[in-house]
Amino acid sequence: MAITKEQMEKIREMRKNGIPIAQMAKNLKISRQVIYKYLKRFEQQENQNKQQQIQEMQSQTQQPVQPQPAVSQIQKELVENATEKEGDMLARILAKYNLSEPLTTEEVNFLIGTLKKKYLSLDKVLQEELKQGEENEARKAFLAKIS
Repeated sequence: MAITKEQMEKIREMRKNGIPIAQMAKNLKISRQVIYKYLKRFEQQENQNKQQQIQEMQSQTQQPVQPQPAVSQIQKELVENATEKEGDMLARILAKYNLSEPLTTEEVNFLIGTLKKKYLSLDKVLQEELKQGEENEARKAFLAKIS
């Protein structure tokens, strides 16, 4: 006797809930032998699926994954705008950082110093641009008054 998909689902659900086979057979009006056959086939299929998943996971772990370093625009600018010696050091530090490798105290201090220099120079440039912008606004206001 073949069982329906609905009956299969009910058998699995009852099995999960710990209902005895005899009770399942009585509730579903199916022989115990049919339920045993189905459960055996279902469990074999489950075991095969688990074995296949394990094999896939093992094959994935056997193939080393090379992390792809993410280089941001800021990192590129830092390296490109530094002196050759500083650029090499920055490139090594940023590569280690991108690969989540620990940095030494010396490397951290070098990186902080470089960032400070970079942002201090940017700050000066921005202040100068603001000053020029204010002067331009003052000129415009003056010209507007005399016109």
